[in-house]
Order: sequence, then C-alpha cells, then structure tokens
Amino acid sequence: MTEPMSILILALAGITTMLLTLVVGGVLIRLDRRMRSQIEQRPRLRKAIDENPLIRLTYPLIYALSGPLSAAAPRGMIEQWREMTRRAGAPAGLSAEEHVAISALIGSLAAAFLTGSMLMMTASLDSLLGLSMAIVGPLLIMTTLRARGAAREHQIQMAMPYVLDLMVLTLRSGTSLNLALRRIVADYASHPLGQEIDEALSEIELGAQRREALMRLSDRTRLPEIRDLVETINQAQELGWPMADTLERLAEGMNIARVVKAQDSAGKASSLVMMPAMLVLASAVLLIFGPMIVRILRGDLALS
Repeated sequence: MTEPMSILILALAGITTMLLTLVVGGVLIRLDRRMRSQIEQRPRLRKAIDENPLIRLTYPLIYALSGPLSAAAPRGMIEQWREMTRRAGAPAGLSAEEHVAISALIGSLAAAFLTGSMLMMTASLDSLLGLSMAIVGPLLIMTTLRARGAAREHQIQMAMPYVLDLMVLTLRSGTSLNLALRRIVADYASHPLGQEIDEALSEIELGAQRREALMRLSDRTRLPEIRDLVETINQAQELGWPMADTLERLAEGMNIARVVKAQDSAGKASSLVMMPAMLVLASAVLLIFGPMIVRILRGDLALS
C-alpha cells in the first residue's frame, strides 16, 4: 500500500471517528440528566437545540468540554468571554464557557485540517504551522461576538425612543405597565430589545419582583438608555408618579439627546470633509503652477 493511500485511509478513519463521536453525543443528550436539566432551565438554548440540527448534534460535546476548558483557562480570560457573550446577548442561549468550548473545537478542526492537508500534499509536517491554526477558533468566535454585541447595542439604542412612545400610547389607553411591556414584546419580537424585555417579563411571571427583574434587565444590557428607563419606572412606582407622563418626559429627553448627538456628528463630519477638499485644492494649485515652478528652479524662466 502506497504512502498517499495510507494517509487517505487515516484521514477517512479520523473523519469517521469524529462523525461517530458526534452521533453518540447526540444520543447522550437523552442520557445525561445534568445536561438535560441545564437545557430545561434555559429556554433559548432549548429552542436553539430544537430548531438547529447542528447545535442539537454538537451540544453534548460542547457541554462536555465547557467545564474542563473553563476550569483550566485563566479567570481573567473567562471574564472577558463572559463580557463579550453578555454584550452579544448570549447567542442561541449559549454561555461564555460554551463559547470557549466552541472556539476550541473550531481551532482543533482547523489545525487538524491543515496538518492533514500538509501530509497529503507534501508528505511533511510543520508542527508549528499546524498548531498556529488552533488560534483560528478563538479569533473567529471573539470577532463574531464583538461585532454582534456592537450591532445589538446600536439596535437597542436606536429603538428606544420609538419603544417609549409606544409605551406612552399604550399606558394612556388605560392598560397596565405589564401589558404595555407585553405589547412591546409583541411588536419587537425579533428585535434585541423585545427579547430582553420578554426575558424580564418571563421572570416576573415566574414570581420575581418587577423591580428586581428590571434591574437584572439593566445589568444584562448595561446601556444608559435601558438604565434610565428602569430607574424611571422604579421611581415612578415608588413615588406614585403618573407612569405615562414620566415616560413621556424620558422619551422627550432621549429625543433631544439624539438630536444633539446627530448635530455633533454632523459638525465632526463637516470638519473631516474639509481635509479632502484641501487636498484637492492643493493638487489643483500644483497642477496649474507646477510646470512654472519647475522652470524657475531650473533657470529656464527668469523673473523680471
């Protein structure tokens, strides 16, 4: 048997072993009581597992790796992953430790793929190059989480004035605060803000105090707009202020802040636009007077 054929057989055996591991992991989801308990306690994760076959197949392996990897990793690094996961809204209901496990899996697969490709094409192995591919997984997941977190926070900030206006209209029609929040969830079901409010309402329905649920909402998002909304609602309830009027004043303040921010951005943009204009003007001056300056420097043109 030739060497390339042996390498191909080994590669196929490795792929088969990986697929069998994933299939067995899918079966173990029904056998591991602790894992099933975790899934049942996290509705978003349960929904992702039901709807996404890839997550359903790989989650047992992710769950098995998340504990040892998070225990072995430095505490500061895990805290950074938790912050990125929080900002991104915990995609698919996965925790920071589970995202670390996913990044390790992707890095391992990338390193194995590069190593196998090198063996098949060159029959030589550069271990340092293969190991360097292991950082692909963490870099990919970290970049994705940061981009998702920034986009998510921007979506929430842009939607806040409209959400407040809708809450004011709903409250003025005579409904309660919980029903007004439920209306926001219905109208913004696929929006990050609607999902965060829905989670807070779910906690209230399970018996949590409204103040505590809203404070946890503020802690999860850590956005000044959400913090102002939560503080306004809690103060209005404690002091007996009319909720609709209080939220209307908050909405007016947010709209004024948006106008000021837009004017500030426009002022900065106008100053930035001047730089290309000055470069174009300088280029035009050089184009017109450049030949004359060159002739003067050469002495071909005498100044009288």
